[in-house]
Amino acid sequence: NLLNLTQATALGNFTGYAYQLKPGEFHACFEAYIGDEWILFDATKLVPLNGLIKIATGRDAADTAIANILGDILFRIGKTKEGLEQVRRAAKLDAGNPNYFSNLGEMERKAGNLDEAKAALDRALLLDPTSEQAHNNLRIVHFDRHEFEAAAECYRAAIARDETYAEAHNNLGNALRALDDIHGAVLEYERAIELRENYAEAYNNMASALRDLQRTEEAEFSYRR
Repeated sequence: NLLNLTQATALGNFTGYAYQLKPGEFHACFEAYIGDEWILFDATKLVPLNGLIKIATGRDAADTAIANILGDILFRIGKTKEGLEQVRRAAKLDAGNPNYFSNLGEMERKAGNLDEAKAALDRALLLDPTSEQAHNNLRIVHFDRHEFEAAAECYRAAIARDETYAEAHNNLGNALRALDDIHGAVLEYERAIELRENYAEAYNNMASALRDLQRTEEAEFSYRR
């Protein structure tokens, strides 16, 4: 209502980072296609237009994944609550996009919201059963929830898809060790090391498992590696 845009043939949202504000913040404006160019408008008149770094443009937030992008950035700079709110909004706006739910699941997990993380990751895998990001985060969620049998099954499924997946062998070893299958754990650590010779974490994990089995000399050798 503030501007006469009867000459515009198209309008679009513009989201940017207003670095000249103190402190800097994310700022929503809009663009109008007038004549043969896009012209940027800020109805609030709070931000110098040459002081904006473009993040995304489009017809609406769902079209450009603005909410998802903003949420990821906010989360990374430590604004956990605000970031989660944005990514939840993105998933709600586009409930058929598995990437949004996979991203949401990872962020919920990192925030310690394990039930919410599992729900989001289950949704992501329902939409895209091949999403390795979602599979990986779901395995971690199971482990963090002490659902070690479920975690082990997830790692076995990952190995079935790619037998050379060293991390999956190492993490399957961790799940088996949590289930008191120490011998099985050692075999998985050994396989992880076969696949990646300098895999320090697998050496340390195997040393701990060997120590559990009272195989002290082998454990010390593994620690030295």
